[in-house]
Amino acid sequence: MKSSTTHQGVKINQLVLRGFGIVVILTGIATVTAQFTTRTLSESNRWIAHTYKVIAELRGLEKTLVDAETGQRGFIYTNQPRYLEPYDAALETLDESFSELKILIADNPEQLERLDLVENLADQKLEELATTISLKRQGQEQATLDLVLSDLGKELMGDMRKQLAEMVAIEQQLLAERGQSAARVQALANLVHWLSFIIISGVAILVSIIVMRALQRSLQTAFRVAERLAEGDFTATTEVHSTDEIGKVINKMQHTAQRLAGLIG
Repeated sequence: MKSSTTHQGVKINQLVLRGFGIVVILTGIATVTAQFTTRTLSESNRWIAHTYKVIAELRGLEKTLVDAETGQRGFIYTNQPRYLEPYDAALETLDESFSELKILIADNPEQLERLDLVENLADQKLEELATTISLKRQGQEQATLDLVLSDLGKELMGDMRKQLAEMVAIEQQLLAERGQSAARVQALANLVHWLSFIIISGVAILVSIIVMRALQRSLQTAFRVAERLAEGDFTATTEVHSTDEIGKVINKMQHTAQRLAGLIG
């Protein structure tokens, strides 16, 4: 009696290659995304550091102007030249401070306009300070007192502080926005990293399961053929549609069985 079974399957090496191809593609996407997020994050951090530097320069500029006024007041009160040291030091650094700030905020026209206003106010303030110092040196006490009591210097300093405070507030807003942007980029990088890990792991597990099941089916079919041959049933055939290695083995076994059947018959 001739019996037959059917063995269907797929090439195991094709499954492995396809799974490997998917892993490679996903790894490439993850790598490109990681490079993009790294560059973006680096740029965001650079701008954050830049903003911190601008804020530090603005506060340093305000301190320099305050030091100049402090030196003037000390000289007016004491008539001692040594008290002019903060004033003299401020005169030496102010131009450099304004130049540095103009370079740092060159990308922000609105901030440049505010800085020009601060510089104009600073020139007026320095002129007022120089005038009071000169009057004091000439011994014109009343004229010196009248100029101080006119509140011109106080108003100029107040206007400068207001403008500088507005500039610092704008930079702090930019800092917050850039910090949020950096946080979003970091979150995207983390998401891509974990999604890639999960998908790659899932593909590897799925391919492993499919390969194991295909191997199990093929081996079971081969075992059945071998068992029938061992029992002397050389007429049993298995229709093999698989071209994998085990399918080839089954075909060889069946071919051998057919030859034996012919010899015996």
